[in-house]
Amino acid sequence: MTNVDLPTNVFTLIQGSYDVIPGSPWVYSIEGSILNIFKTLQPLEKTADIVLGMKTSDNFRFVRYWWEINDKNKNWVAYEKHVTGFPYYYPTHALVLWNTDSIAYFHDYYSAQLPNEKYWMRPGINFSSISSTRFTTKLLVGGRMCDMAANTIFPSADEKNAILGLLGILNSNLCQHFMRLLNPTINFQVIDVKRLPYPNTLSKRLQDLVIGIIRLQIRKVHFKEQTYDYKLPIPLVNKLDEISRINKNINNTQIQIDDEVYILYGIGNDERASIDTQIIGGNVDNQEVVVTDKESDTEKNEDETTSDSEKAIEWTSFSVGIILGRFQPGTPGALGSAIYRRSDFAIGSLPEPTEEEFNELVGEPSKFAYIDEQGGRHVFTREV
Repeated sequence: MTNVDLPTNVFTLIQGSYDVIPGSPWVYSIEGSILNIFKTLQPLEKTADIVLGMKTSDNFRFVRYWWEINDKNKNWVAYEKHVTGFPYYYPTHALVLWNTDSIAYFHDYYSAQLPNEKYWMRPGINFSSISSTRFTTKLLVGGRMCDMAANTIFPSADEKNAILGLLGILNSNLCQHFMRLLNPTINFQVIDVKRLPYPNTLSKRLQDLVIGIIRLQIRKVHFKEQTYDYKLPIPLVNKLDEISRINKNINNTQIQIDDEVYILYGIGNDERASIDTQIIGGNVDNQEVVVTDKESDTEKNEDETTSDSEKAIEWTSFSVGIILGRFQPGTPGALGSAIYRRSDFAIGSLPEPTEEEFNELVGEPSKFAYIDEQGGRHVFTREV
Protein backbone atom coordinates (compact mmCIF):
# COMPACT_ATOMS: atom_id res chain seq x y z
CA MET A 1 0.00 0.00 0.00
CA THR A 2 1.33 3.46 -0.88
CA ASN A 3 0.45 7.05 -0.07
CA VAL A 4 -0.38 7.80 -3.73
CA ASP A 5 -3.86 9.27 -4.18
CA LEU A 6 -4.90 8.42 -0.62
CA PRO A 7 -7.41 10.71 1.10
CA THR A 8 -5.94 13.11 3.65
CA ASN A 9 -7.67 11.27 6.48
CA VAL A 10 -6.02 7.96 5.61
CA PHE A 11 -2.66 7.20 7.23
CA THR A 12 -0.08 4.48 6.61
CA LEU A 13 2.52 3.39 9.13
CA ILE A 14 4.54 0.24 9.67
CA GLN A 15 3.08 -1.42 12.74
CA GLY A 16 6.49 -1.97 14.30
CA SER A 17 7.04 1.80 14.36
CA TYR A 18 4.79 2.05 17.40
CA ASP A 19 7.32 0.09 19.43
CA VAL A 20 9.50 3.18 19.94
CA ILE A 21 6.70 4.75 22.01
CA PRO A 22 6.48 3.28 25.51
CA GLY A 23 3.37 1.14 25.68
CA SER A 24 3.07 1.06 21.86
CA PRO A 25 -0.16 3.11 21.69
CA TRP A 26 -2.09 2.92 18.41
CA VAL A 27 -1.38 6.51 17.25
CA TYR A 28 -1.64 6.08 13.49
CA SER A 29 -1.58 9.83 12.73
CA ILE A 30 1.70 10.54 14.55
CA GLU A 31 4.14 12.80 12.72
CA GLY A 32 7.52 11.40 11.71
CA SER A 33 9.45 13.97 13.77
CA ILE A 34 7.42 13.14 16.89
CA LEU A 35 8.05 9.45 16.34
CA ASN A 36 11.76 10.21 16.11
CA ILE A 37 11.62 12.17 19.38
CA PHE A 38 10.27 9.12 21.20
CA LYS A 39 12.91 7.01 19.49
CA THR A 40 15.95 9.16 20.33
CA LEU A 41 15.12 10.80 23.68
CA GLN A 42 14.92 9.00 26.98
CA PRO A 43 11.64 8.95 28.91
CA LEU A 44 11.12 11.31 31.82
CA GLU A 45 11.25 8.45 34.33
CA LYS A 46 14.99 8.13 33.62
CA THR A 47 15.69 11.62 34.99
CA ALA A 48 12.90 12.16 37.52
CA ASP A 49 10.82 10.28 40.07
CA ILE A 50 7.09 10.47 39.35
CA VAL A 51 5.26 9.74 42.57
CA LEU A 52 1.64 9.08 43.45
CA GLY A 53 0.37 11.42 46.17
CA MET A 54 -0.90 10.46 49.60
CA LYS A 55 -4.41 9.46 50.64
CA THR A 56 -5.75 10.19 54.12
CA SER A 57 -8.81 7.90 53.73
CA ASP A 58 -10.65 10.34 56.04
CA ASN A 59 -10.47 13.95 54.85
CA PHE A 60 -13.18 15.03 57.29
CA ARG A 61 -10.85 14.10 60.11
CA PHE A 62 -7.47 15.06 58.71
CA VAL A 63 -7.96 17.91 56.19
CA ARG A 64 -8.95 21.53 56.80
CA TYR A 65 -8.95 24.82 54.92
CA TRP A 66 -6.08 27.07 55.98
CA TRP A 67 -8.44 29.68 57.44
CA GLU A 68 -9.91 27.10 59.83
CA ILE A 69 -6.63 26.56 61.69
CA ASN A 70 -4.83 28.96 64.02
CA ASP A 71 -1.50 30.07 62.57
CA LYS A 72 0.28 29.00 65.76
CA ASN A 73 -0.82 25.37 65.38
CA LYS A 74 2.26 23.67 63.94
CA ASN A 75 0.60 20.25 63.61
CA TRP A 76 -0.86 21.18 60.21
CA VAL A 77 1.07 21.50 56.95
CA ALA A 78 0.07 22.75 53.51
CA TYR A 79 -1.64 20.04 51.48
CA GLU A 80 -1.74 20.25 47.69
CA LYS A 81 -5.04 18.87 46.41
CA HIS A 82 -5.87 20.78 43.21
CA VAL A 83 -3.83 21.39 40.07
CA THR A 84 -6.32 21.41 37.20
CA GLY A 85 -6.84 24.95 35.95
CA PHE A 86 -3.93 26.37 37.98
CA PRO A 87 -0.83 26.28 35.75
CA TYR A 88 2.61 27.21 37.06
CA TYR A 89 1.59 28.48 40.50
CA TYR A 90 -1.35 28.73 42.87
CA PRO A 91 -1.28 28.49 46.67
CA THR A 92 -3.12 25.57 48.19
CA HIS A 93 -6.22 26.17 50.31
CA ALA A 94 -5.87 22.93 52.26
CA LEU A 95 -3.93 21.76 55.30
CA VAL A 96 -3.38 18.19 56.48
CA LEU A 97 -2.86 17.11 60.08
CA TRP A 98 0.78 16.10 60.33
CA ASN A 99 1.89 14.70 63.67
CA THR A 100 3.12 11.38 65.01
CA ASP A 101 -0.35 9.87 65.33
CA SER A 102 -1.65 10.97 61.93
CA ILE A 103 1.51 9.86 60.13
CA ALA A 104 1.22 6.44 61.76
CA TYR A 105 -2.42 6.26 60.64
CA PHE A 106 -1.58 7.20 57.04
CA HIS A 107 1.16 4.59 57.02
CA ASP A 108 -0.72 1.70 58.61
CA TYR A 109 -4.42 2.07 57.82
CA TYR A 110 -5.43 -0.27 55.01
CA SER A 111 -7.15 2.33 52.80
CA ALA A 112 -4.73 5.19 53.44
CA GLN A 113 -1.62 5.81 51.38
CA LEU A 114 1.68 7.51 52.09
CA PRO A 115 4.62 7.93 49.69
CA ASN A 116 8.18 7.04 50.61
CA GLU A 117 9.58 9.31 53.32
CA LYS A 118 12.31 10.62 51.00
CA TYR A 119 9.61 12.49 49.06
CA TRP A 120 8.04 14.23 52.05
CA MET A 121 8.08 18.05 51.96
CA ARG A 122 10.37 18.21 48.91
CA PRO A 123 10.04 20.85 46.18
CA GLY A 124 8.92 19.56 42.83
CA ILE A 125 6.09 19.75 40.31
CA ASN A 126 2.44 18.82 40.82
CA PHE A 127 0.35 17.50 37.95
CA SER A 128 -3.36 16.96 37.60
CA SER A 129 -4.68 13.41 37.51
CA ILE A 130 -7.85 14.41 35.68
CA SER A 131 -8.89 17.30 33.45
CA SER A 132 -11.40 17.84 30.68
CA THR A 133 -9.24 20.58 29.13
CA ARG A 134 -5.43 20.50 29.45
CA PHE A 135 -2.79 18.55 31.27
CA THR A 136 -1.74 21.04 33.96
CA THR A 137 1.32 21.30 36.16
CA LYS A 138 2.32 23.80 38.83
CA LEU A 139 5.26 24.52 41.09
CA LEU A 140 5.35 22.55 44.34
CA VAL A 141 7.04 24.62 47.02
CA GLY A 142 8.99 22.68 49.64
CA GLY A 143 7.38 21.98 53.01
CA ARG A 144 4.10 20.61 51.60
CA MET A 145 2.47 17.22 51.21
CA CYS A 146 0.48 16.20 48.15
CA ASP A 147 -2.85 14.47 47.69
CA MET A 148 -3.30 11.62 45.22
CA ALA A 149 -5.16 14.09 42.97
CA ALA A 150 -1.98 16.19 42.79
CA ASN A 151 0.74 13.69 41.96
CA THR A 152 4.34 14.86 41.95
CA ILE A 153 7.47 14.92 39.81
CA PHE A 154 10.86 15.14 41.52
CA PRO A 155 13.80 15.75 39.14
CA SER A 156 16.85 13.69 40.05
CA ALA A 157 19.60 16.27 39.45
CA ASP A 158 20.07 20.06 39.41
CA GLU A 159 16.76 20.26 41.19
CA LYS A 160 16.00 23.98 41.00
CA ASN A 161 16.77 24.52 37.31
CA ALA A 162 15.31 21.17 36.28
CA ILE A 163 12.04 21.99 38.03
CA LEU A 164 11.72 25.32 36.23
CA GLY A 165 12.63 23.97 32.80
CA LEU A 166 10.43 20.91 33.16
CA LEU A 167 7.54 23.05 34.36
CA GLY A 168 7.70 25.01 31.12
CA ILE A 169 7.84 21.85 29.01
CA LEU A 170 4.91 20.21 30.79
CA ASN A 171 2.64 23.24 30.31
CA SER A 172 3.53 23.64 26.64
CA ASN A 173 1.40 22.80 23.61
CA LEU A 174 3.95 20.18 22.59
CA CYS A 175 3.52 18.34 25.87
CA GLN A 176 -0.27 18.47 25.45
CA HIS A 177 0.30 16.76 22.11
CA PHE A 178 2.53 14.10 23.70
CA MET A 179 -0.06 13.40 26.38
CA ARG A 180 -2.87 13.03 23.85
CA LEU A 181 -0.78 10.51 21.96
CA LEU A 182 0.04 8.52 25.09
CA ASN A 183 -3.42 8.65 26.62
CA PRO A 184 -6.26 10.40 24.74
CA THR A 185 -8.57 10.54 27.76
CA ILE A 186 -9.30 13.01 30.56
CA ASN A 187 -7.24 10.92 33.00
CA PHE A 188 -3.49 11.44 33.35
CA GLN A 189 -1.78 8.54 35.05
CA VAL A 190 1.67 8.40 36.60
CA ILE A 191 2.69 5.90 33.91
CA ASP A 192 1.75 8.38 31.17
CA VAL A 193 3.99 11.07 32.64
CA LYS A 194 6.83 8.60 33.05
CA ARG A 195 6.74 7.91 29.30
CA LEU A 196 7.07 11.55 28.19
CA PRO A 197 10.24 12.18 26.15
CA TYR A 198 12.72 14.40 27.97
CA PRO A 199 15.11 16.70 26.05
CA ASN A 200 18.87 16.40 26.36
CA THR A 201 19.24 20.00 27.56
CA LEU A 202 17.16 22.70 29.27
CA SER A 203 17.82 26.28 28.21
CA LYS A 204 18.29 29.14 30.65
CA ARG A 205 15.86 31.18 28.58
CA LEU A 206 13.14 28.63 29.25
CA GLN A 207 13.87 28.75 32.97
CA ASP A 208 13.76 32.56 32.99
CA LEU A 209 10.45 32.59 31.12
CA VAL A 210 8.95 30.19 33.65
CA ILE A 211 10.12 32.38 36.53
CA GLY A 212 8.43 35.31 34.81
CA ILE A 213 5.10 33.54 34.36
CA ILE A 214 5.13 32.27 37.96
CA ARG A 215 5.58 35.85 39.16
CA LEU A 216 2.62 36.96 37.06
CA GLN A 217 0.49 34.22 38.57
CA ILE A 218 1.58 35.31 42.05
CA ARG A 219 0.52 38.84 41.17
CA LYS A 220 -2.97 37.62 40.29
CA VAL A 221 -3.14 35.70 43.57
CA HIS A 222 -2.60 38.95 45.49
CA PHE A 223 -6.16 39.94 44.53
CA LYS A 224 -7.81 36.68 45.65
CA GLU A 225 -9.36 36.88 49.10
CA GLN A 226 -9.47 33.11 49.59
CA THR A 227 -5.66 32.80 49.48
CA TYR A 228 -3.14 33.52 52.21
CA ASP A 229 -1.21 35.76 49.78
CA TYR A 230 -4.13 38.20 49.60
CA LYS A 231 -3.21 41.90 49.61
CA LEU A 232 -6.40 43.80 48.76
CA PRO A 233 -9.10 44.02 46.08
CA ILE A 234 -8.08 45.59 42.80
CA PRO A 235 -8.96 49.31 42.68
CA LEU A 236 -12.51 49.73 41.43
CA VAL A 237 -11.61 52.00 38.54
CA ASN A 238 -8.74 49.78 37.42
CA LYS A 239 -9.91 46.19 37.76
CA LEU A 240 -10.49 45.37 34.12
CA ASP A 241 -7.31 47.10 32.99
CA GLU A 242 -5.10 45.44 35.62
CA ILE A 243 -6.37 41.90 35.16
CA SER A 244 -6.29 42.27 31.38
CA ARG A 245 -2.71 43.51 31.54
CA ILE A 246 -1.61 40.56 33.67
CA ASN A 247 -3.45 38.03 31.48
CA LYS A 248 -1.96 39.54 28.34
CA ASN A 249 1.55 39.25 29.79
CA ILE A 250 0.87 35.66 30.86
CA ASN A 251 -0.35 34.70 27.40
CA ASN A 252 2.59 36.41 25.69
CA THR A 253 5.03 34.62 28.00
CA GLN A 254 3.33 31.27 27.36
CA ILE A 255 3.74 31.75 23.61
CA GLN A 256 7.46 32.36 24.16
CA ILE A 257 7.66 29.23 26.31
CA ASP A 258 6.02 27.23 23.52
CA ASP A 259 8.56 28.66 21.07
CA GLU A 260 11.46 27.62 23.28
CA VAL A 261 10.10 24.12 23.86
CA TYR A 262 9.66 23.53 20.13
CA ILE A 263 13.28 24.59 19.63
CA LEU A 264 14.49 22.22 22.37
CA TYR A 265 12.76 19.30 20.66
CA GLY A 266 13.76 20.33 17.14
CA ILE A 267 10.21 20.83 15.86
CA GLY A 268 9.98 22.85 12.63
CA ASN A 269 7.45 25.55 11.81
CA ASP A 270 5.18 23.37 9.66
CA GLU A 271 4.90 20.64 12.28
CA ARG A 272 4.46 23.23 14.99
CA ALA A 273 1.56 24.78 13.11
CA SER A 274 -0.07 21.37 12.81
CA ILE A 275 0.36 20.64 16.52
CA ASP A 276 -0.85 24.08 17.61
CA THR A 277 -3.92 23.75 15.42
CA GLN A 278 -4.78 20.43 17.05
CA ILE A 279 -4.24 21.79 20.57
CA ILE A 280 -5.69 25.31 20.41
CA GLY A 281 -7.44 25.37 17.03
CA GLY A 282 -7.98 28.45 14.90
CA ASN A 283 -5.35 30.62 13.28
CA VAL A 284 -2.00 29.78 14.83
CA ASP A 285 -0.43 32.90 13.36
CA ASN A 286 -2.57 35.00 15.69
CA GLN A 287 -2.96 32.56 18.52
CA GLU A 288 -4.01 33.46 22.01
CA VAL A 289 -2.98 30.91 24.60
CA VAL A 290 -5.39 30.89 27.50
CA VAL A 291 -3.52 30.17 30.72
CA THR A 292 -6.36 30.08 33.19
CA ASP A 293 -6.57 29.79 36.93
CA LYS A 294 -10.17 28.70 36.88
CA GLU A 295 -11.32 25.32 38.16
CA SER A 296 -14.30 25.28 35.83
CA ASP A 297 -14.87 26.49 32.30
CA THR A 298 -18.29 27.71 33.40
CA GLU A 299 -16.87 30.39 35.68
CA LYS A 300 -16.60 34.00 34.59
CA ASN A 301 -13.60 34.89 32.50
CA GLU A 302 -11.62 37.54 34.35
CA ASP A 303 -11.28 39.61 31.18
CA GLU A 304 -15.03 40.20 31.25
CA THR A 305 -16.41 43.34 32.80
CA THR A 306 -17.17 42.98 36.49
CA SER A 307 -20.48 44.47 37.51
CA ASP A 308 -20.69 47.33 39.97
CA SER A 309 -22.40 45.03 42.48
CA GLU A 310 -19.56 42.50 42.27
CA LYS A 311 -17.00 45.24 42.78
CA ALA A 312 -18.95 46.52 45.76
CA ILE A 313 -19.07 43.03 47.28
CA GLU A 314 -15.29 42.67 47.05
CA TRP A 315 -14.63 45.96 48.80
CA THR A 316 -17.43 45.44 51.31
CA SER A 317 -15.92 42.08 52.22
CA PHE A 318 -12.51 43.70 52.60
CA SER A 319 -13.97 46.45 54.80
CA VAL A 320 -15.84 44.00 57.01
CA GLY A 321 -12.68 41.92 57.28
CA ILE A 322 -10.81 44.98 58.54
CA ILE A 323 -13.48 45.68 61.16
CA LEU A 324 -13.36 42.08 62.37
CA GLY A 325 -9.56 42.10 62.46
CA ARG A 326 -9.19 39.57 59.65
CA PHE A 327 -7.47 41.98 57.28
CA GLN A 328 -4.84 44.45 58.51
CA PRO A 329 -3.81 47.01 55.89
CA GLY A 330 -0.46 48.58 56.69
CA THR A 331 0.71 45.70 58.91
CA PRO A 332 3.68 43.86 57.38
CA GLY A 333 3.05 40.16 56.88
CA ALA A 334 -0.64 40.38 57.74
CA LEU A 335 -3.49 39.11 55.58
CA GLY A 336 -4.81 41.96 53.46
CA SER A 337 -1.74 44.07 54.28
CA ALA A 338 -1.94 46.20 51.11
CA ILE A 339 1.88 46.18 51.12
CA TYR A 340 3.96 44.87 48.23
CA ARG A 341 7.53 43.66 48.67
CA ARG A 342 10.00 42.07 46.29
CA SER A 343 10.20 39.09 48.65
CA ASP A 344 6.51 38.37 47.90
CA PHE A 345 7.66 36.89 44.61
CA ALA A 346 10.59 34.88 46.00
CA ILE A 347 8.64 31.74 46.82
CA GLY A 348 10.58 28.53 47.33
CA SER A 349 13.98 28.87 45.68
CA LEU A 350 12.91 31.58 43.22
CA PRO A 351 14.98 34.78 43.33
CA GLU A 352 13.50 38.16 44.15
CA PRO A 353 12.69 40.26 41.08
CA THR A 354 14.97 43.16 40.26
CA GLU A 355 13.72 46.67 40.93
CA GLU A 356 12.78 47.04 37.27
CA GLU A 357 10.94 43.71 37.25
CA PHE A 358 9.19 44.66 40.49
CA ASN A 359 8.00 47.91 38.94
CA GLU A 360 6.56 45.97 36.01
CA LEU A 361 4.73 43.60 38.35
CA VAL A 362 3.15 46.01 40.86
CA GLY A 363 3.65 49.48 39.39
CA GLU A 364 6.05 52.37 39.79
CA PRO A 365 6.78 53.68 43.33
CA SER A 366 4.90 56.89 42.51
CA LYS A 367 1.65 54.90 42.43
CA PHE A 368 1.87 54.12 46.15
CA ALA A 369 1.15 56.17 49.26
CA TYR A 370 4.67 55.70 50.58
CA ILE A 371 7.68 53.36 50.64
CA ASP A 372 8.86 52.06 54.03
CA GLU A 373 12.48 51.60 55.12
CA GLN A 374 12.48 47.97 53.98
CA GLY A 375 11.27 48.91 50.51
CA GLY A 376 7.66 47.85 51.06
CA ARG A 377 5.21 49.76 48.88
CA HIS A 378 2.10 50.79 50.84
CA VAL A 379 -1.25 51.36 49.19
CA PHE A 380 -2.59 53.28 52.21
CA THR A 381 -0.97 56.17 54.06
CA ARG A 382 -1.15 54.48 57.48
CA GLU A 383 -2.25 51.33 59.26
CA VAL A 384 -6.02 50.83 59.19
